[in-house]
Amino acid sequence: MTDSQDTNKQQQEPVAWYGVNIAGVKYLGWKDEELDDRGFDVFPLYTSPQLSKPWVGLTDKEKKEIYRLSVYVEGAISLTEAKLREKNNGTR
Repeated sequence: MTDSQDTNKQQQEPVAWYGVNIAGVKYLGWKDEELDDRGFDVFPLYTSPQLSKPWVGLTDKEKKEIYRLSVYVEGAISLTEAKLREKNNGTR
């Protein structure tokens, strides 16, 4: 098995199990056997790591430009937010 196949397998492992019995009782367990033994319909819960990209801040030149263009604090804040959104692909 290659490293990428092993990584994919690890990402596909359930992190917990969600169960519901005939009476509508809901239960969260760490192992599916805990719920199967109690007569629950069992559903695996998965997660995947969040994709992380490096934060891109403002350069000194950009900071000076915002300072130069801003008359009020509110304007500086708005310009700073807009520039950071632009540099970080619109994400907050």
